[in-house]
Amino acid sequence: MNDHWWFRLEDVLRLASHADGCAEHRVTRAQVTAFGPDGPALILTGTDDHAVLTSNGVPGWYDRTGTEHTVHARTWRPTADAANPTSRRVLGYLPTRHTSGDQRPLIDMLRAASWLEQHWVALDRNAPPLRFADAVRITDHRTELVPAGARWRPAVVEYPTGLLPLRYPALVADRYTTDQGSAIARFDRDAVTAMIAGFSTVVRAGLMPGELPVLRLDGDVLVLLEETDEGTQVGYVEVDRCHPDRDGLYAVGAYLWRWQVVDARLPLRTQVRLRITPHVARLRRR
Repeated sequence: MNDHWWFRLEDVLRLASHADGCAEHRVTRAQVTAFGPDGPALILTGTDDHAVLTSNGVPGWYDRTGTEHTVHARTWRPTADAANPTSRRVLGYLPTRHTSGDQRPLIDMLRAASWLEQHWVALDRNAPPLRFADAVRITDHRTELVPAGARWRPAVVEYPTGLLPLRYPALVADRYTTDQGSAIARFDRDAVTAMIAGFSTVVRAGLMPGELPVLRLDGDVLVLLEETDEGTQVGYVEVDRCHPDRDGLYAVGAYLWRWQVVDARLPLRTQVRLRITPHVARLRRR
């Protein structure tokens, strides 16, 4: 189990803005159970493995099919052959305006974080039940990728473009995928360098602006950008950052891109290079 539920900041901000902008707010079981204050709030429901946020604003936010708009945590999913322990149900109440002590209102925290190009909202699973408002962490990158104890294996993964194949050696989470069915992959610095060049080549091959991410290194941090075409000029918007982990590996596009494993066999030179990394060495000693 991870220590946090991870949500995209832009998704949470839109939902909180809906709650904050409504003149009326429905009373929910989460509010009653938590003895929460009246007013705009986000409602957390789900399990230890997966959680969703909804707005208590009235009128509600519904899509064209009449389904209530929700924001899902970006989380891992065990494959059919992975252990799947029983999860407890969770319920939480996050006021967007009410605060205690010196804490800033949640809606102000989210808006400031968006302006500062933060990308992830993490809710602490170990917070006191139903009082998650005091356990919100906002960051520019995601740290928790898989449950504790998960293993990694060498593989080749591909980013689908429909043009040139973009394939890179990686370590992928064994027996776990994202909730979208994508591989969870980590890459060494050589693969990241090749990825930057490869994505630039595909962009030059004639894709429309915004169809493919743009990658840039900022020191040791990999910045993921999205092209925007306003008609007169092409701009770039930062969508994520990848910091090297303790093994020096980058989880590029984790929970954002649809990496697919295309070949579990790697060239001999790549196998040797991956074998001597500290992380794989630890796996081999287990």
